[in-house]
This record gives sequence, structure tokens and C-alpha cells, in this order.
Amino acid sequence: MTSPDENLAPAAMGERRCKPGQRNFHRVVETMTDRGLAVVAGEKSERSQVMTLRQTADYLRVSKAHLSNIFHGKVPGVPPLPHATVGRRILIKRIWADEWLEKMGARSVKEW
Repeated sequence: MTSPDENLAPAAMGERRCKPGQRNFHRVVETMTDRGLAVVAGEKSERSQVMTLRQTADYLRVSKAHLSNIFHGKVPGVPPLPHATVGRRILIKRIWADEWLEKMGARSVKEW
């Protein structure tokens, strides 16, 4: 009978002991961490300067559908958020989202 540890790949030169398919993932994560990039399991870096529609919606704490409506000018009284389209993909620079949010915040304070 074999023990569960026998199925793991042998550690070489300080590498973690892991299953064969996981070895490259750990190497990539360690490289990204060494370069100062945030790593969330299965996701791109939180500090990326370019975000997708989903990432921007999460960043602004709105739904993806609402953000899509904002892009297309379908929300009354809310100016469209600057973005770039590459094929069907919508990309937003983090600085554009920050500037738009600041503008919206200043605007709501004036109206209040």
C-alpha cells in the first residue's frame, strides 16, 4: 500500500512538494510575488492598470449590467465612463475609473 506522500513530485532545490501539475503554478505565483504583484487564486493582479468590465464593476461596487448601461449612456444623469473596446472586450484604465468616480462624487456633493 502506498502512502499519499508517494504520489507527490519530489522537492528539488528548495521547491515545495506538490503534485506534478501544480509545480508551474507555484513557480509563477512565487515569481509574481517576488516582483511585488498581488496574487489572488485564479485571478489577475489587483494592481493591474487595465481592468475588464467585471473587474471594474467589482472595483466600483456596482453590477456588471449597471456598469454596461453606464458605458452606453443609458443611465439618466450619469456621464459615460471612458473605456476602450478591443473586439467585444471592454477595457478600462484604473485611473479613468478613479477620475470618473471623483467627478461623480464632486457632482453629487454640488447637487446635495
